[in-house]
Amino acid sequence: MADNSLRYFAAVAEHGSIRKAAELLHVAQSAVSRQVMKLEDEFGMRLLERLPRGVRVTFAGQIILRHARDHLGQIERVRSEIAALKGLVRGVVRIYAIEALTHEVLPNAIAQFSERYPGVTFNVSIARTGEILDAVREVQTDLGFVFSPQLDAALVCRFRMRAPIMALVSPGHPLAKVTSVTLAELSAFPIALSSGPLGSRGLIDAACRQGDIQLAPILETNSMRLITQLVRTVGGVALLPRWAASISLRTNGLTAIRIRNRLLNSATVDAVALRSRQLLPAVDQFQNFVRAELERLGE
Repeated sequence: MADNSLRYFAAVAEHGSIRKAAELLHVAQSAVSRQVMKLEDEFGMRLLERLPRGVRVTFAGQIILRHARDHLGQIERVRSEIAALKGLVRGVVRIYAIEALTHEVLPNAIAQFSERYPGVTFNVSIARTGEILDAVREVQTDLGFVFSPQLDAALVCRFRMRAPIMALVSPGHPLAKVTSVTLAELSAFPIALSSGPLGSRGLIDAACRQGDIQLAPILETNSMRLITQLVRTVGGVALLPRWAASISLRTNGLTAIRIRNRLLNSATVDAVALRSRQLLPAVDQFQNFVRAELERLGE
């Protein structure tokens, strides 16, 4: 299989369109179609299902796509290692991350990294913990940043940082002056929670089941900004890691209160990679910048 055939096929599969793939690759649509047909001829199976609008990858195509991503990643790693021999760090860092990291952790880490290594570019996708783990397994990303994950044998944790879930309240809230609180005490107040069965919400639900505590959230959302806005304007309580609301803690005067609960205090944010893949030098370097930023904001 030629690299071009795999590269063109992967672009079509990821964008669901031959036209979009051709635009991205700066080639004619006919050239992309020829490369895809070449792969289909080689394997004797349809790899794409042609639809009225775009294309869809077949089961055989999904097998080829996994191989293509791995092969193209290997080529990128070779280029990156050769560049490293010349004293350079180059390449594309592909990241999947939870939304809470987009407010300050990732922007700061990328800015600092880009200043030192201008030859590196970034491709960042935001998703939930389960989706991120799937993306790592399917070689859609080099590194995934997730919240308190359950890892299988195919995945490896590159680093783990404590990220206890805390109660965030506005300065005028009745709890603003206390140093710690229980979930039972929090249940008396309006609560804002992240949505979804995994990540921080999964941990909060598990802690409530253990303590036979009923929280009645007035807001469930996947937007960290909306959660912190509700705390500021309505006087509710948000349950989040401290660094997820670091900007609001500084600019809006919110207070982070420790929750006396073993499960919530055991929460972590993890950098996860595929065990069978060696990280590019640029990716290896970048994870250290993220770790340093988490340490700074967790202080």
